[in-house]
Amino acid sequence: MIILNPEFHRNLWLKFSVFRLAAMPILVGMVAGIVMTQDLSWANDIYTTAMYTYYLVVFLWGNFEAAATISSEGKNNTWDFQRMSSIGPWELSMGKLFGSVSYVWYFGITLLLIIFVSDVMRVSSPANAPALAQIAYLALAGIMAHATAITASIENLKRKNYSSTAPFLSGFIVGNLVLAITQKVSYTSHTLNYTVNWYGIEINPEIFMIGSLLFFFVWVIVALQRKMREELQFTNSPIAWTLFTVLFTAYLWGYMPANEHTWQNKLFLAKSLLTFIILSALLYIAVYGEAHNLNKYKRFFNFLRQKSWLRAWENTPMWATTLLFTLAAFLVTNILTAAPEYKSKEFLIGSFTASLLLFILRDGLALHFVLLNGQNKHKKFMLVFYYLMVYFLLPFLCLSALKSLHVGNPGWLDIAQFKEVKEIVTGLFLPTGLSSFWISVIPPLAQALLAGLALKISLRRMK
Repeated sequence: MIILNPEFHRNLWLKFSVFRLAAMPILVGMVAGIVMTQDLSWANDIYTTAMYTYYLVVFLWGNFEAAATISSEGKNNTWDFQRMSSIGPWELSMGKLFGSVSYVWYFGITLLLIIFVSDVMRVSSPANAPALAQIAYLALAGIMAHATAITASIENLKRKNYSSTAPFLSGFIVGNLVLAITQKVSYTSHTLNYTVNWYGIEINPEIFMIGSLLFFFVWVIVALQRKMREELQFTNSPIAWTLFTVLFTAYLWGYMPANEHTWQNKLFLAKSLLTFIILSALLYIAVYGEAHNLNKYKRFFNFLRQKSWLRAWENTPMWATTLLFTLAAFLVTNILTAAPEYKSKEFLIGSFTASLLLFILRDGLALHFVLLNGQNKHKKFMLVFYYLMVYFLLPFLCLSALKSLHVGNPGWLDIAQFKEVKEIVTGLFLPTGLSSFWISVIPPLAQALLAGLALKISLRRMK
């Protein structure tokens, strides 16, 4: 329980004093008094003022506190004492999450109560979520933002980076994203009076939104705990990431319209292609997350050679299990596209899926080439340079040269031929699905081979 958490207690002693306890009700009371004396419709004004104040307190001040809690301990050389203490990763994670922002939530909970009461008392309420749903949105958005900031701060600490700017921005973006989505849903659910169809079940949008927030809230907390385990030198098996991959895909599948003739129409192909794209995105994230961890790869292969299967599983890279699911989705999608009714001259699904996998392979090898080298002091610059070159400058340069050549020699290609050549050139750099299978596959395959050769040479030099 959080009440018995020693890290939470430690933060309470640091964050609270008699003066700070008294300051909050005085400040809130004075602001409420000022608002109530300005207008007879004080409930609306109190509600609006409390919402803006909650945003400032929880999403700005709270994110700053959460982002700075571990960064400041790294700067002050006190983090190593915590790592060597008997506190486990779960207790330390929850203690940091709720303890570092405990005084913020002292304000925040009071403001939530004011928001709830004023929302109920408003006579002519605009279209918004019911009071309890609004409170759930605000509370979950705040906690998810703080958890994201602390997780990013731990990741920074691994790289000996004690700045709290990136963690603050990470939490701020997540909090504002959740807040924007929930407020949009709460508004449209009343103005349009609709329901959410999920796996054929009609669900109230506010109930569905709270359920969705709880789903993602759980996984944000799991990510924080797993990152803390990693920082405390525990091994993380890929089971949590694999479970998230499966459940997240199943969650998104529910939005596809249900049909009793699923296997007889294009709906199942659409679901399969959506699954492949989602898994490909998760695969890319997993590859990026593991690309810097050379020691984990060494442990994995050592345990494989020793036939220590359990320890090998514990050190398996996250992308390995995601790759298996992605390949399964790739096979199912391409088996379905073999049917004549699924053929499309405009968009070749087989070309798109194969080239997308190869581009991920190319980028994955390039990421490992840059990030595995511990002596490289310019990793971030190299990554920015790489992405700028392969996804912006080179495609733009080639397409511009092609256009200039076509304008300067109008008889060289007609409009249809120019369009076809342009699609081929674009396929050299992006998985478009507009060219034939081999034209889409050969360029990223060649690039992946070059990236693999560069990585092999780099690994030999590191031995």
